[in-house]
Amino acid sequence: MSTIKRWIWVSLGFLLFLTPPVYADDHGNSFSTATQVSIGSITQGNIETPGDLDYFKFTITQPGTYVFYTRGTTYTLGRLYDSTYSQLNSNYGGGEADNFRIVYDFLYAGTYYIEVSIYQASVSKTGSYALHIEGPGHPTVSDDHGFSPWSATVIGGPGSYPG
Repeated sequence: MSTIKRWIWVSLGFLLFLTPPVYADDHGNSFSTATQVSIGSITQGNIETPGDLDYFKFTITQPGTYVFYTRGTTYTLGRLYDSTYSQLNSNYGGGEADNFRIVYDFLYAGTYYIEVSIYQASVSKTGSYALHIEGPGHPTVSDDHGFSPWSATVIGGPGSYPG
């Protein structure tokens, strides 16, 4: 083997050795690659690597109060953005089991985004979650009594109700 060929082989072998593994990402990690979701949906997600961001894009057709939250064992941070990528709201730990929960009153129809990440992403943490998006007439029921006005249990008057 010539000296040049040997150097190329050794160099390529060394580069391949230093190349980190490539992980599949379940959801886009930017506004332009955001996963389209609907109001009234539950979307499973996973933070595959420390610092991973998952972006979701949705459309509001009816102004009103909407609720965004995650469920699961991952301590999530949620950020809500408008169509110009300006942050409207954020939350961490405001929901069940240290998941985020954002309640927001939309005045205008339009396209918006939710970003989900691990709170304190500098810590080497990963994990899964379920993103819930609820709005007028569009509940997501995954709890015995819901987590918003649209998924709440209707009660019939005085008395006690199991829960």
